[in-house]
Amino acid sequence: MILRLLLPAADRPGPDAPFAWTLATAQGAVLREGVSSLAEAPRSDAVEAVLPASRVLFARLKLPRVNAATIRELLPFAVEDRLLADPSQVHAVPGATDGAGETLVAVVDRAWFSHVLALLARAGRRPSRAVCESALLATARGEWHAVLCPDRAFLAADDGQATAFDPPAGREPPLALRIALDEAAARGHRPGRLRVHVAAGAAAPDAGHWQERCALPVTVSEAKGLLAGAVAPGAIDLLHGDFAPRPASLTSLRVPRLAAG
Repeated sequence: MILRLLLPAADRPGPDAPFAWTLATAQGAVLREGVSSLAEAPRSDAVEAVLPASRVLFARLKLPRVNAATIRELLPFAVEDRLLADPSQVHAVPGATDGAGETLVAVVDRAWFSHVLALLARAGRRPSRAVCESALLATARGEWHAVLCPDRAFLAADDGQATAFDPPAGREPPLALRIALDEAAARGHRPGRLRVHVAAGAAAPDAGHWQERCALPVTVSEAKGLLAGAVAPGAIDLLHGDFAPRPASLTSLRVPRLAAG
C-alpha cells in the first residue's frame, strides 16, 4: 500500500494542519481517502509526498554539459533571474532534456520544503519520493490536464510541468492556460487535447466555449482519485541533493549527512 500525502501550501503548517491523503494499492486502486492531521492519517509502509502546484516553479533552461554535482550547484543561480530570490533559498532539481536541448527544472522554496519534511518526520512519515501533483496527471503525449478546485486550480502539461492559477471566475478559460498554450506552440509542442477535472464544490466550465477559445478538444469530468494516479515516467523527484532520503541505518544512528558522505 502507498500513502500519498498532499503537502499543505501554507508557509509554516503546524502539527495539526490538515493533509489531504489517499491510501491506495501499488496498482493505484483507492482503498481510503480523506483530509486529516498527520496523526489521524492511516499508516503505510510506503509514503510519498505530493507538492501542490502553487509551491513548485518550473523553468526550461539550457544547461551546460557538466557532471551532476556541478549541475546541482549551478541550478539555483540559473533560475535566480526568474525567481528574484537568493539562490541559497531555493532547491532546484533537473528533469528530462527535450530535443531542443532545454531541461525542465523544478524549483521549491528551501525553507518551506525543509519545514514540511521535518513535520512529516516528527509524525513518523518519511516519504520515499516527493513529486509535484502535476506528475500524477501527465500520462499521455499531447494531452494536458486542468484541475479546478473551489480554492485553487492548476494546469499539468504532458511532461509534468505545472502552472498554478486562480479558479476561473467567469466563462472564459484562464489567462494562464492561454499563455501556456501559446508558449507550447512556439516550441512546437502544442497539445492535442485538454482534459478538465472538476473537484466537488468547483464550477464546471463550458467545455464547448473553452474548446472554441483554446482551439483544441476539451473534455470535462469529475475529479476523482487524483492522488492515486500513477507517477508519470521521468517525473522530477524533489528528494535529491540535500533532501535525499537517508539510509535507515544512518537515521537510527543520527549520523549527520556530511559525516555519512
